[in-house]
Amino acid sequence: MTKETKFKKVIVISPMKLRHRVFACELQKNNIVVSAVLIEKQAKSLKKKLKEFFTISQILNIYLTLAEIFLTRKVHLPETSTIYLKNSNDARIIEIIDKINPDAVVVYGGSIIPKTILEKISIPILNIHGAVLPGYRGLDSYWWLILDSKEYLQGYTIHYLDSGIDTGNIILSNQYSKSHNRFFRNSVWRLWIAKNSAVDLANLLINDLDSAPSVVHDLNKSTYRSKISVLNFALSRKRTELCARRDSNPEPSDP
Repeated sequence: MTKETKFKKVIVISPMKLRHRVFACELQKNNIVVSAVLIEKQAKSLKKKLKEFFTISQILNIYLTLAEIFLTRKVHLPETSTIYLKNSNDARIIEIIDKINPDAVVVYGGSIIPKTILEKISIPILNIHGAVLPGYRGLDSYWWLILDSKEYLQGYTIHYLDSGIDTGNIILSNQYSKSHNRFFRNSVWRLWIAKNSAVDLANLLINDLDSAPSVVHDLNKSTYRSKISVLNFALSRKRTELCARRDSNPEPSDP
């Protein structure tokens, strides 16, 4: 008699770009039913689009997207219900969850969901964060930790979502240490996160999420950084240089 296959049901909130589709497909391969995908379609003015286009964040994003397209070609969404949201404060989130009744909600690359929405969701809400926590919080965490020479924080964290920015209880972290070639390493990290976090999340859900460790996020050991801009990029480089100079030339101690 074969062991019965366990299945769990989730709703994914994500912009569903290529790497997010890889994540959703990997979940399905690991016995997780993606019952619905909620995609935020926030309208932006032409001025805001142009302003964002010429940021360091956007340049890095374009570079990684081209690398991902080259490596994976095209990835189709799994057959599921696709629903477009106005923004992360869309009241339909509650209605959809109540109707589908999944085992968990997973946020991957989505905007901050306000406390008024979170308080009405009784099932676990999990977030996939692209860096090891406690460490760097925020959207461009991965790039900041490279700029600050803290590559040991490369990886991802699965944590409970709260109304803060990557501040919820930590369930699991996985360090990224696959390639010693820095160029290749920094070209494939988002795909590595998508595939491996999906496998880890599937195991957590199937093997009972409630029994998994949940560690309170120590914010004293954590750093929040905003999007990379020309100004804060330059300041970060200057700070790194000063720290390196100080470490190589320590001040003499008093006799």
